[in-house]
Amino acid sequence: MEELIKYFGHVTPEDIAKTGEKALTLALLKQQQPVTGIPIPDGFIITTANYSRFINHNKLADKLQALLQTIDTVTCENLPDVAAQCRRLVCNGKFPRETEAALTKAYATYFPNDQSVAVRNSPTGTNLPAGLADSYLNIRGVLALTYAVKCCFASLFTDRAIKYYVTQNIKFSDVSMAVMVQKMVRSDIGISGTLKYDGKNSVIKGTWGLGEILWTDEAQPDVLIYNDQKLLQKVKGKKGHMSTYVEFAAGTNSTQLKITPAEIRDEFSVPEAEAEKLLDWLPKVENSTGIEWAKDGLTNTYHLINIYRK
Repeated sequence: MEELIKYFGHVTPEDIAKTGEKALTLALLKQQQPVTGIPIPDGFIITTANYSRFINHNKLADKLQALLQTIDTVTCENLPDVAAQCRRLVCNGKFPRETEAALTKAYATYFPNDQSVAVRNSPTGTNLPAGLADSYLNIRGVLALTYAVKCCFASLFTDRAIKYYVTQNIKFSDVSMAVMVQKMVRSDIGISGTLKYDGKNSVIKGTWGLGEILWTDEAQPDVLIYNDQKLLQKVKGKKGHMSTYVEFAAGTNSTQLKITPAEIRDEFSVPEAEAEKLLDWLPKVENSTGIEWAKDGLTNTYHLINIYRK
């Protein structure tokens, strides 16, 4: 019997084909939290078995393959149109009853009363670059969650993802995806950022609100550069916009960009004392070149939410 759901506390290193490396790493770090002291939002993983079942249930394999074979691999001029058709096929598909039942039970068990969750991709089958697939924040209710999972699946067929398959000679049939469902960190009223190590210096970037803005052209974060624990440079970003919750979210339209309030725009988002605590996390995360973090504005606690692997 294939496992459709893996709770973070039940994951083992042998589960990587079921969970993808990203989800596996975070789940194992969650188990180590009492030792490392690094808070990880709890949750569960929708395994790759669900992706395979979804593709088979909707008879999508041949349809997707036929579309992908029409791409002009020399110019890629028709790639946006082909990619859009692929994503529509996936988003219009339906989950098998077994997946719907397992997802509904896991969500009700871990996040009763339609709690807000983060829905994060965890691709497997090939070394996809970070940021190639989509994740969704502030998702509420099982219907919205089910659709967000489909959107994660569909993000394997963005223009950028397909171009990567073409240039790297990767078969789409070799790619699969697990999806993490985690407790939301209320960084919409807090801070989000990254910490990366380049072999010499550690660079911390931070901004007000949800971290998804860091991957857009609107990102103008604060920057702190450290060598070991010594602060070398501190640059205040403009932080003109921030990403926050949509109050009455519908489906995956659950976050929004807004102008950063003047009273916090000119403040440095990451105090030096808190930045130094983040620096202490990196050596505890094996085989990592960096992390994504978020500070909950309700509890004032920092959480590790993603890892960059070597």
